[in-house]
Amino acid sequence: MIYFTNKEQTKNKDYVSKVLHTVELPSEIRNPENFEILTGGSRSIAIKIEDFVIRFPISEKVLENQKREACLCRILKNNLPNDFHHKIPDVKTGKGFVWHKMIDGRIFDKQVHLSSKQEDRLAFEIAFFLCTLHQIPLSTMDTVDLVSVSAADDWNFTHNPEWDYQTAYELLKMHDIDLETFKVEIDNRTKAVCHNDLSGSNILIDTEKSNPLTGIIDFGNTAIMPLSNEFVPFYKISRQFAHKVISHYNRIAPYKVNITEVDYKALSFIGLLLIKIKKSSFCDLMIENFKN
Repeated sequence: MIYFTNKEQTKNKDYVSKVLHTVELPSEIRNPENFEILTGGSRSIAIKIEDFVIRFPISEKVLENQKREACLCRILKNNLPNDFHHKIPDVKTGKGFVWHKMIDGRIFDKQVHLSSKQEDRLAFEIAFFLCTLHQIPLSTMDTVDLVSVSAADDWNFTHNPEWDYQTAYELLKMHDIDLETFKVEIDNRTKAVCHNDLSGSNILIDTEKSNPLTGIIDFGNTAIMPLSNEFVPFYKISRQFAHKVISHYNRIAPYKVNITEVDYKALSFIGLLLIKIKKSSFCDLMIENFKN
């Protein structure tokens, strides 16, 4: 059973309270009356109670994805160093929802201001995490369906049926970006277990710390994918930050990532956006991020 069908319902705290009284909440939650509705998220309604986050999906498909995430988090905690365990949510399943202990920190968005040293340390910590994640044996993930990934989840949008190089070239040229400069033969031979959605909204930080990374969340899109795919979502933060992560990664990882290839994949994403919707605030943001 899905308890929320649209986000309009979350504006009514009485409705949310009523829903909470109809579900069997984890025994660790002692006072469900004292809750906070969290902002953000497009696929579930997130509610904070005490030190826990409860996420109610808005569809059966999302619920299945959340169950998959819970399974993935258990696998990751068994295969990643202890240093990362407190930075990854221990997602558990309930009847019609998932829940986990709250990880302190705020998302890494445009409102965040880090010093150059903090940003460099953040890029290194993420690169180190990815290096460790990518070395998990693929066979470890046999219990989860990770191999089949939809086109929407594959950051190489040059394979998308709507992709057209010449049209993308012309549209990007209007924004002073020469796609030809970045065009490379995309190498898909090296694959690994990838988070696959490491944009700023899934990176939690504390701006008061010299090492600002406090958490990495939302493993629902984790998949076995080409290594270079992993770095495209960083362009939602900025190309400069993406390059910092890749540079650190290439110094410590056994497999190296071609920065130009990642640039080209990022531009294929932006180019496809321009082809499909021509202009939007998100297109403008991605173009600005690529230039900076």
